[in-house]
Amino acid sequence: MFTDVAAVMALRAFQTKKSSVDGHAVNDNFVCISNRRLCTIEEKEKNLNNTISVSNELQMFDVDVHHYFEETYTPGKKTDHDMHNVCLDNTISY
Repeated sequence: MFTDVAAVMALRAFQTKKSSVDGHAVNDNFVCISNRRLCTIEEKEKNLNNTISVSNELQMFDVDVHHYFEETYTPGKKTDHDMHNVCLDNTISY
């Protein structure tokens, strides 16, 4: 599992005349690689004299990408750390 926490993003309010306020958000990404398996691929190669079948082994994996986007009320790092732990627990249980 690979993970990356993006920097805190400043969200600008679209309608400032209607008492909208700016906010902050964080994006947390998880890339999960699982289910390793070997597959045999057979290819036919042509020579001058005849056709030969050649088999090669290829490793295949399942890859899942999870994106978590969450509003934070302060631009500090404490909320990012808490959110990352919750997202990690959710991804592992999935």
